[in-house]
Amino acid sequence: MYTEPVLKIIHLHDDLVVGYAGDGPDVLASAVTSLRGRGVDEVLEELSLIAGASFVVAHREPARIWTVSAELGVEERTAIGRAWAGDRSAFARFQARFDDFADDSVLFRLQSTMQHIVHLVRPEPVGGYTILVAGDATKPFRYVPLRSELWPESFDATVSGRTENPDRTVNFTARATFAEAPLVLHVIPGAAPTPGALGLYVENSGLGYVYPDRTPAQRATVRADALEDFVRLAETEHGQSLLPR
Repeated sequence: MYTEPVLKIIHLHDDLVVGYAGDGPDVLASAVTSLRGRGVDEVLEELSLIAGASFVVAHREPARIWTVSAELGVEERTAIGRAWAGDRSAFARFQARFDDFADDSVLFRLQSTMQHIVHLVRPEPVGGYTILVAGDATKPFRYVPLRSELWPESFDATVSGRTENPDRTVNFTARATFAEAPLVLHVIPGAAPTPGALGLYVENSGLGYVYPDRTPAQRATVRADALEDFVRLAETEHGQSLLPR
């Protein structure tokens, strides 16, 4: 698990979320959070002034989505239905995979495509874990609970030996791939009165992080032996209510 994990999509309020990519992620997370309480037009304008970063802004009701950067300005992507912040070659890989799931829900397509990119394709500019926010005309934006497995890099080995049978002896050489057990990650959304909080817990490491509702750039480390303990400690020690799984 990363030692300095940063939340790259910020829940500003029930109708507005912002994702970002760029240098200085902690600084960018604080800059985005400082826009809480402002209208979407003002958020778009302020983000377009931040150099060295790109943003995706999603508004729930009415449903609209934009990309924003200081270099290219504000581009509405509502009619297209998808937007990307960060490396464009990674977005091309995302687009190609996304079209393989035309009969599934948009949420499933986003989740499965991003997990494919992050865990299997692993392009150099993209890493970490998949974090989703979802909402619709009747449900406010909320982080989506997820359980995922991230396998560490496997390694190859050559195995040599000898087999025998009544007729003859045969030498053999085989290739085999070995990997350690996966990291099992739980993404735990915030609940009232801290709906913008988020918890990340790796069950087989006993370690997790809590991103507070009002200050997601100021993550807190939580050590717990079980998911239930992690949720309890997030509330009792850090004042953040999380949805139990």
